[in-house]
Amino acid sequence: MTVLFVIPGLVVMVTCVIQIVALYRARRAVASATGAVPNQQHHVTLTILLISVVFFICNTTFTIWVMLDIATRTYAQLQSSSRWRDLLICVWFGDVLPLLNAALNPVILIARNAELRAGIRALLHV
Repeated sequence: MTVLFVIPGLVVMVTCVIQIVALYRARRAVASATGAVPNQQHHVTLTILLISVVFFICNTTFTIWVMLDIATRTYAQLQSSSRWRDLLICVWFGDVLPLLNAALNPVILIARNAELRAGIRALLHV
């Protein structure tokens, strides 16, 4: 069951590494050929990387916590642990952080895109 929660995190980690390698290669190739760095491609790649990192942090923390908690506690400690503490941690890691991810994605996109910022400003002034 835990494997199902680990797979999205692994996919995001692999795509983050691919994005970083692609960004580095493109930057080196263009910089060596023309002496300039492709700003728009760099900007888009960094935005996608930010969204991916936020997704990874917010959606895999619960799985990592569960695996570490189970791995470091004995069976007797698991049986005698505070149910309220476990419930609060599960709610925080399992519900609040994924919702925070959903809330941060538009903030990242708006902060990184001037056209979106202008559109939001126009909507708020109308």
